[in-house]
Amino acid sequence: MGPVDPRLLQRSPAARRFLAVTVVLGLLATVATFGQAWFVAHGVASAFAGDDLRPAAAGLAACLALRGLLDWWQSVVSVRAAADVKAGLRHDLVAAVLDPRRLEPLPDSARLATLVGGGLDRLDGYVARFLPQLVLAALTPPAVVAALLVVDPLSALVVVLTVPLVLVFLVLVGLVTRDRTDRRWHELARLGRHFSEVLNGLTTLTALGRHQERGLREVGERHRRITMETLRTAFLSAL
Repeated sequence: MGPVDPRLLQRSPAARRFLAVTVVLGLLATVATFGQAWFVAHGVASAFAGDDLRPAAAGLAACLALRGLLDWWQSVVSVRAAADVKAGLRHDLVAAVLDPRRLEPLPDSARLATLVGGGLDRLDGYVARFLPQLVLAALTPPAVVAALLVVDPLSALVVVLTVPLVLVFLVLVGLVTRDRTDRRWHELARLGRHFSEVLNGLTTLTALGRHQERGLREVGERHRRITMETLRTAFLSAL
């Protein structure tokens, strides 16, 4: 499975519409970024040459305004798309669970509650932040290399030779982060099952004088430790 899950695009029309809008906004943002860099360079050259800086300043202001407008539009579209995607998936999940024609066994109640609640809520970050940045990351580098080929072919050659090394390290860090995240998900599901079992048998355990504070504390501490390891890896990968 790649960074864009095809199953999400197949099951969610809102995700498909959002991805198309994100591509268009990403192209416009790339053009605005190029314009911003161009006018900055033109302004610096004009300052050294003693020319009028007003055309470069006006162009830079227009590019900054366009970039701000695109960022605002992207944030609004992202929030709405995340809500639509979650609502659609939650509706499909509930319909599948309540379907009387269902032949497969249902997952345990703790895992199902985790998925319907916190599991789907985690799509906010994926849809609202990850997908737009993924589109920008896919569109901007080829555009930069194409522009460098026109302006400075030698610099374009250096970029082409060095960028793959950065991508290799990013892939390695991403694999480690994925493994840590999978461990955290399993621990969260285990903690949910433990709580569910304790709540279901709370009356019996209380009557027998059995206490679960130690077990719950150990499971919670394990979940906290794995969560901190995942956050530490994700933080280091962003540096």
